[in-house]
Amino acid sequence: MKLSRHPAFNTALPVVLYLVFVFVFFAGPLTGHGSLSKAHILAEWDSLFDAQRTGQSILMDPSLLYLMIPSYLLKAKLIHSGQLPLWNPYTGLGAPLLADPQSLSFSPLHIPLLISPTMGMLNFMLALEVAVLGISTYMLCRVLRLSVFASTFAMIVASMCPYHLYYLELLGNGFCMVPLAFWMIFRLKGEDLIERLKCAWLSALGLACCIYSAHVEMSFFAITLACLCKLLSTALDPDKRQKLGHDFTAIATAGLFTALLASPMLLPFLEFVKNSECYKFGAGAPAIIPWQAMLYNLITPGYGGASPTLGPIALPLILIALFSAKLKATVRAFAIVALAAICVMTKLGPLEALFTFSPFSFIVVTYALPSTLIMLT
Repeated sequence: MKLSRHPAFNTALPVVLYLVFVFVFFAGPLTGHGSLSKAHILAEWDSLFDAQRTGQSILMDPSLLYLMIPSYLLKAKLIHSGQLPLWNPYTGLGAPLLADPQSLSFSPLHIPLLISPTMGMLNFMLALEVAVLGISTYMLCRVLRLSVFASTFAMIVASMCPYHLYYLELLGNGFCMVPLAFWMIFRLKGEDLIERLKCAWLSALGLACCIYSAHVEMSFFAITLACLCKLLSTALDPDKRQKLGHDFTAIATAGLFTALLASPMLLPFLEFVKNSECYKFGAGAPAIIPWQAMLYNLITPGYGGASPTLGPIALPLILIALFSAKLKATVRAFAIVALAAICVMTKLGPLEALFTFSPFSFIVVTYALPSTLIMLT
């Protein structure tokens, strides 16, 4: 039953109510009572020696306090004072700031922090991430022609996933931008050349925002998996199969525009990977999620606040989608690609050996998990 005869009203109402829900959910931190940021842990935790003293694992990635929050605030304060954030004099003997992908110097989500580089604004920015995650999931669902009810359900499930809420501050804002990447790919269309170029350029702007706001490998997985879903959904639909060439051309065009717009982030990252001795890149590809852990944690909380569970119905639904010919081709495409991503993250069969060879050894497979959660949602 529709609330109104106007489709725009029925589409916009869930978004407005969702924004109210987000504000109420985070009312304490947003009004100065408590904190969403984990920066307050500094007052209770000796970040240099506590883990060594106790011999216990900490409940967060130390790089959040060593690197990310300080870089965000330093960058914001420099820009706020009219300076370019070129150099960080506080890390080691000094380090690049603008060229460091983890400083997110070009992220549009950090604009509020540039206006007011304070911890209060950082809390607002984290709540904004949750809103962006939910609304972009909703818009993706609407582009996929799902109902308002289904889109609203996906919006809430995705944004309230414990995994997303736990990692709000880690790896930049990448988690909240993943559904935006899928949305930008699935909105690609157009029959004539001018319309295709215009649509590709607008999608490239959104994809560049995703790259600027996330770890580059997370953006790589989000865009790659979104493209696979788009092409596969067209290939599985007999009525649209003849448009597969158009879709491929549109994706390639948007990819070229995206590479151009995101080059200030991509070029330093490629230089870093080329010369890196980081354990994540080219060192035997140690990143992996055991298939037993993946299976268990997709159906029940197993990692506490960082659990990637979406509830016990996610896996049964994906199996139904895989084997039901009556469902939309897009739904089956999402299910197939999600299952393929799970195989990559768990390195099933020959994949484990494949990822030990260059250039596959440079791929950190665990960065595919945020995209997989969106596909399952």
